[in-house]
Amino acid sequence: MRERRQSRAPVILLTANELFAPYSLLDAWGKLGGKHEMFANTGMIRTENLRMLSDLTQQLYLSLSPYGEWLQANWKRRAARNIAAG
Repeated sequence: MRERRQSRAPVILLTANELFAPYSLLDAWGKLGGKHEMFANTGMIRTENLRMLSDLTQQLYLSLSPYGEWLQANWKRRAARNIAAG
């Protein structure tokens, strides 16, 4: 059975910023500034999408690369391995 093509580990990291946000996560992140504000202002964030929220919180608090970049790097490694195997 082929592995499913989904995010690496859909774990959502919540800090006091998220748990006690008075209105919404994007509003709270916008007020925090820095990396949080950058995510809040992109306009493509849907916090109701739990896989997206997982990816965002892992980027914010664990400094992981975005899931898309991680997946692309894996594809490139596999392709190189397949070429080398012949």
